[in-house]
Amino acid sequence: MAPAAGAAAISSPTIEPDPNAGGGPGIPPNEPAPRDRGWWERNKWGLILLPVAIIVAVAASSWAMVTFWYGDGPHDVTAAKVGESVDFRQEWQDFNGKHTREVTVTVTGIAPTTVVENYDGEDEEAVTPGGTTLWRVSMDLSADPEQILVGCHVDVIDTEGREFSFESIHIKKPLVAKVSPCLNAGERGPDWKLTEGQKPSEPEPRPEKWSTVADVLMAEDSVPARVRIWWETPKAIEVPISPTS
Repeated sequence: MAPAAGAAAISSPTIEPDPNAGGGPGIPPNEPAPRDRGWWERNKWGLILLPVAIIVAVAASSWAMVTFWYGDGPHDVTAAKVGESVDFRQEWQDFNGKHTREVTVTVTGIAPTTVVENYDGEDEEAVTPGGTTLWRVSMDLSADPEQILVGCHVDVIDTEGREFSFESIHIKKPLVAKVSPCLNAGERGPDWKLTEGQKPSEPEPRPEKWSTVADVLMAEDSVPARVRIWWETPKAIEVPISPTS
């Protein structure tokens, strides 16, 4: 529509851009617009830590592989028969340095028992939880009297693959059973050094040859199938066995 005659023309003002104005909505005047840092700068800490995460993941998967694919218990097994002697040799170390364990072990039998060899080396009538049975493993051993043989373990595996270890924690009586399944009371021989500041214990001389027993608490329905003897993993002796009554 044309302006009316005699009306003055109205001109629109010209708006010059303010060089100090902000770069976008919500940005205060006189503040420069933020610079786009780019993908690499935004993620630099993640990229720096990525190699560490990969190493941790690989280490965890390696541990899982060792634990679940190749058991971390005794698995380097020397098989023997009842009455057969095994010359057991193993490198090991404690805070006194490196050692070589050399001992001859003979498993002579296993049978149910109602007594437990106590701390003093005497048979004592046992009181055990319901649903359990005690089995006695008999062994002959021989070694140089200076050999360190503390830390022995004796396990019995039943026909279903269940494992039961020598220990007295669940036996109600006697309160204290023998300390080591492979040694007799008062005949420990030299002791190992498990800590830097450990003081040597009183010496208990051990003969070159001895017979001993290990009383193992098992489930009442267990039928023993194998006896395992070991000190440090992975080496062990395993003997298939048939229980006698």
